[in-house]
Amino acid sequence: MSIKLVVFDMAGTTVGDESYVALAFQKTIKTFGYDRDLENINSIMG
Repeated sequence: MSIKLVVFDMAGTTVGDESYVALAFQKTIKTFGYDRDLENINSIMG
């Protein structure tokens, strides 16, 4: 089996994150009809 995808999650750990991950999540769930504020999203991340 060959490796097809590698994902490194460094946001907030080794790289300063200005809520880009939460903003991307927020934008994605909006396309499915969900509207959540960043505080709500940040509470479930991690």
